[in-house]
Amino acid sequence: MVMITRHPFDVSLMTHLFYAMNIFHGSYIWGIFIAVSRGQLDQSLTYRNWSVNNIRWVLAGSGILSFILMSIMIPTGNFAIAAFFEWTMTFAAEGQALALLPILALAGSIEEE
Repeated sequence: MVMITRHPFDVSLMTHLFYAMNIFHGSYIWGIFIAVSRGQLDQSLTYRNWSVNNIRWVLAGSGILSFILMSIMIPTGNFAIAAFFEWTMTFAAEGQALALLPILALAGSIEEE
């Protein structure tokens, strides 16, 4: 993760993409596995009247769609738009990690009892 900051998008494109692909592929594989593995367990969990499972799938789908759009923008030379989609992937991956908070909150309440 640190290496991606040493190779900015506009200075060292191929090295940046190498590290970015490792990060994003790993995070979305992890996010999809969490959505699948917790699907039955978290059916009743909601956040602002949204099912947590639906939120996980929307975040995974938006990250994958952003990856596809970024991959289309890079060869055409639209680096600013590609960077936008890269940041969209980043926020979606962070959202997937935040989707674990309801589980952690439940774990804390179980330990207190």
